Amino acid sequence: MLDYPTPRLGRAGFRTRRIQEEHLSERYRQVVIIALGETILISGLQIGSYGAERERVAALLVSFAITVLLWQIYFYRAGELLVVAIGSAQSSAYVGRVAAYAHLIMVIGIGLSALGDQITISYPLGHTKLAWVMVILGGPAVFLLGRALLDYVTFSRVSWSRPIGLLTLVALTPVALLLPPILVAVAATAVLTGVAISNVISWRLFPRAPKPAAPGEISAHWP
Repeated sequence: MLDYPTPRLGRAGFRTRRIQEEHLSERYRQVVIIALGETILISGLQIGSYGAERERVAALLVSFAITVLLWQIYFYRAGELLVVAIGSAQSSAYVGRVAAYAHLIMVIGIGLSALGDQITISYPLGHTKLAWVMVILGGPAVFLLGRALLDYVTFSRVSWSRPIGLLTLVALTPVALLLPPILVAVAATAVLTGVAISNVISWRLFPRAPKPAAPGEISAHWP
């Protein structure tokens, strides 16, 4: 953000330099893949300490479904087209920097989701606490926030499915307190499934080319 100010040398000037878009985009994708892999690893380690109990196996499957949906929502299609957006931007440094924030937010959401998977597998039918709900639903919600920012970076617009999914997860909080953790995770899976389906429908009905965001430019797009 500060462009590396150095006494007597001034700033680095990265904002005016070209960025190797393929290298940067690949690094972003690798960070997301590593984070998603950690959720699978944590789930496997967690269930390993309990054994193949029916409710815990069900919780494991739901947790894995959430991970797959997060992967699908990320890569389809902004995750694939970010390299084009950075390469065609007038200010590639600006696009790259905002994309970094988007990926940071998504990785935080994935980390929270991994913690939610751990809770779901440990206490699938337990009494749900507010902190558990905030993690199980909050992880996907934070991820969708970052994903909306990635939409903005890549297409200069945000698909309505992102904020709608986020608000739906928030609205489910009071109801989730009455459900066991595994059903809270199922609710999160249902919301993410809706977002993923809207992605596919949107691209088949309204295919669009990347339009890198300029500072202060944003619009909404349905679905």
